[in-house]
Amino acid sequence: MSVSNVIGADGALASVLQIDAPLEFAKFAAVETHGDESIEMRGEVGLLSRRIRIRGGDADEFPQFRSLWESETGAQVIVSQYLDWISPVEYAEERGAAQLSGVRVAQGGVHGYDDRPALGFHALGALGSNGERACYVQSCVISDAFNIGIHVKLTGGVRISNSIVHNTLGSSVRLQSQGNTLEGNLALSAVTRLTHRGRDSRSTLRNVNWEDYVANFELDTKLPCTCPFPLTEALAACACGAAATAGSVVRGNVAAGSHRLGFKFSTPPALCDDDDDDGASGGASGSVFDDNAAHTNLLGFALHFSPPAACVAVTRLTVWRAWTFGVWGSADYATVKLQRIAVADSKVRPTHARTNPRTS
Repeated sequence: MSVSNVIGADGALASVLQIDAPLEFAKFAAVETHGDESIEMRGEVGLLSRRIRIRGGDADEFPQFRSLWESETGAQVIVSQYLDWISPVEYAEERGAAQLSGVRVAQGGVHGYDDRPALGFHALGALGSNGERACYVQSCVISDAFNIGIHVKLTGGVRISNSIVHNTLGSSVRLQSQGNTLEGNLALSAVTRLTHRGRDSRSTLRNVNWEDYVANFELDTKLPCTCPFPLTEALAACACGAAATAGSVVRGNVAAGSHRLGFKFSTPPALCDDDDDDGASGGASGSVFDDNAAHTNLLGFALHFSPPAACVAVTRLTVWRAWTFGVWGSADYATVKLQRIAVADSKVRPTHARTNPRTS
């Protein structure tokens, strides 16, 4: 197998993978037609190697890391704000920034802590798309993490694109603030802590709390994107600025396997447009959920929240081989618009709504 890099006419860098020997394992690929919809079902292939590597240690090659490996303690890359103490009574607020491209973070994160992911953007406030405070993760790999792969909290304006998150103890990607972008990413093998390493625990959807459902892509954007520093408990009083009205963009991502969910939304993925036919819109939020896919999950796409709007929209979603439901919802909303949704080969039923909202 060989890998070569190709620079296109537009300056974009692409990798070409050439296979020169038979594969060790069979790869599934098929196109099935259901009604008027043709669904391409295939195993996902991602190139995990990168030239820039940040590693928490390999217990086989480096025995000195054995104790860290067994205690599930790995490397962390945390971009945040901090205090630079000028004197015992005077300090200056500093905020970090990171622009990552072609980087692999392996054996990262610390198990058992909410805010210790492999890669985190925490308490940076509302970022600009350009300039020194712009933050992005592009064509990167997060693998074998002992916690969440990528975590964005109290920060708006981070762009995560064309990246792979593989084998995480917890959700692959978790956004807890508005105004961020997920586009063209592949996430697979998100492992729940409840049954990790053979733990005997409740493991069915019926008996597990919502907070313990891991997902390939998890959005719980009720928190603001910025707060006064030092941080206080009064998060509700914090302002989100321009990033609040921008909403979150989730487009062209593939959730390719987790112990629980493909996509998990604790806030609306998007609101209906004002010109919807039924007039039940709560206004456009600026959020976008479009052209995403989930497969080989326990449940493909899940909504569970109390939104501040009457009409929620889910557009262009493909779910196949979900072990229970393709699309599942439990919330106090009036209308959910499912537009151009394709669900195939789910083991229970395509869709399920617990509170019986009006679905169109």
